[in-house]
Amino acid sequence: MSDLTLRAHMETHTGNVRQQNEDCCDLDTELGYFAVFDGMGGHNAGDVASQTARDVVREYLSNHHQEQSDEQPEKLIRSSLDAAAKSIYTDARRNRNLHGMGTTAVVCIIKDFTAIFGHSGDSRAYLLRNGKLRQITRDHTVVAELMAKGALSAEEA
Repeated sequence: MSDLTLRAHMETHTGNVRQQNEDCCDLDTELGYFAVFDGMGGHNAGDVASQTARDVVREYLSNHHQEQSDEQPEKLIRSSLDAAAKSIYTDARRNRNLHGMGTTAVVCIIKDFTAIFGHSGDSRAYLLRNGKLRQITRDHTVVAELMAKGALSAEEA
């Protein structure tokens, strides 16, 4: 079996519209875990939502690390994102200043030479192989759904 070389690059950027960077990245090589969270700009506390999601997902995966051999990585990712969503929703209900906060997420677990992704929203995962970049997730947006159904062209989008 050949050796696996894995390189990860994570970078955040405020963007062209917002004043504040609401992004978070996280990785844990012991867990084989990589994640990006992008707080929803234009809503309350996107930075709080992305940090909460980062912390909850990391804690969930750390606490369930031993189960990874028994449990499917897809289920672990989904469960960690569900836990993050519940935490964000609960915080927003308790604190009026956090009402409406949200974040997108891309979570990846590397297991047995396979990368398993889970994502929510319009943050994307890409594969760079042999100098070619390929998007491997599809946005969870109305525009992406319309394009997938053929109701909207890429030019119209």
